[in-house]
Amino acid sequence: MHQLGKVATFALFFGLPVIMLGLAFPAVQPISEPIGWAITLWGAFLYWWAGVIYAIETARVIRIPRATDDRRSDTLEQGG
Repeated sequence: MHQLGKVATFALFFGLPVIMLGLAFPAVQPISEPIGWAITLWGAFLYWWAGVIYAIETARVIRIPRATDDRRSDTLEQGG
């Protein structure tokens, strides 16, 4: 989990109500609508950016070779 995804969530959760504020109160719409859209679009961009980072990290983890461990358990019986 990255801080970037959390910031994106905050931006969307803050931007969408600001847009709706302008729809509910037409007097504040000239100010709230562009601000709300800017915050919401930044949130969407940050989500895509976080997704790219997650994909890169996933590919890196998949490429890491597994460690081979030939030790046997002292407590579990082998062979049933």
